[in-house]
Amino acid sequence: MNHPDPIIGVRDLKKHFPIGSGTVLPLKERKFVRAVDGVTLNLYPRETLSLVGESGSGKTTTARMILRLIAPTSGRVLFEGEDVAKFRGTKLRRYRASVQAVFQDPWSSLNPRKRAGSIIAEPIVINQPLPKAEIQVRVEELLAAVGLSPTVMRHYPHEFSGGMRQRIAVARALALNPSVIILDEPVSALDVSIRAQIMNLLRDLQDSFHISYLLIAHDLATVRYLSDRVAVMYLGRLVEVAPSEELFENPLHPYTQALIAGSRSTTMVDEEAARLLASDIPSPVKPPSGCAFYARCPVSVAARSNDPTFYERTVTERPELIEVRPGHLVACHQFDPKD
Repeated sequence: MNHPDPIIGVRDLKKHFPIGSGTVLPLKERKFVRAVDGVTLNLYPRETLSLVGESGSGKTTTARMILRLIAPTSGRVLFEGEDVAKFRGTKLRRYRASVQAVFQDPWSSLNPRKRAGSIIAEPIVINQPLPKAEIQVRVEELLAAVGLSPTVMRHYPHEFSGGMRQRIAVARALALNPSVIILDEPVSALDVSIRAQIMNLLRDLQDSFHISYLLIAHDLATVRYLSDRVAVMYLGRLVEVAPSEELFENPLHPYTQALIAGSRSTTMVDEEAARLLASDIPSPVKPPSGCAFYARCPVSVAARSNDPTFYERTVTERPELIEVRPGHLVACHQFDPKD
């Protein structure tokens, strides 16, 4: 599949958090939570790429490293081909302006002591000193873009509904004309009746402002509606990446199949998926040396008695993320060409 150059590139990104008293021990004796354990992916101009997976899979930690809110243990984040970790001064300010975020809870992400107009204007005041009249016009344009009247500028966050607060958060993210917005569960805290409105708004804004979205979400209906491509994470690793419709119509990895089946109405197959996802997740402090999913995988469990050689591979050998169809990558020994 041909793509333009990625606007964001993640290369073998890892984040290992030290735990307990291990921080004072010699490095080889320390214990770490392997929150992200070798993620490589690309975000292309004007596309929406979703990261999905269970809680604790590493989605938000990956996003925080891209935003430079935390430093990676190893690996690189690239912006337009350049290593973000090396940005200083003007380049860093440009990156901060170009990569914005909208968070899950609009109430906690907005300053309760500031009026809506000041919240939206603040990035402009700090980064693009303009006459007060021009800032006023810009704020009014942003409010109109997210479907709000200029009259809301004088109101405080507590005076708005959840959907209106999220619109204000989106307007603030747009203030510096970013090329990338990271959406961390942008509709999960909203009433069901409001979610569709915000999702439609995000799609319209992407067309109008030519933005790329990195969407962090667990609601697969939201993911399917908004995404061009989907990357599935499990225990800090990518297990499947594919165009959205391809992934939902033909999931290859057993974990992806369970996630999708578990999100549908109850059937015998979906009950099995729910049972599978309710089973214990391996510890990120000591993840399996082979396939991270093998202990919960029905294919691996069945192979234990039917195909011991294949089972041994799942226990001892980490599967690589390989392209099995155009644009469809999966990390599963079932699709390894060595078989």
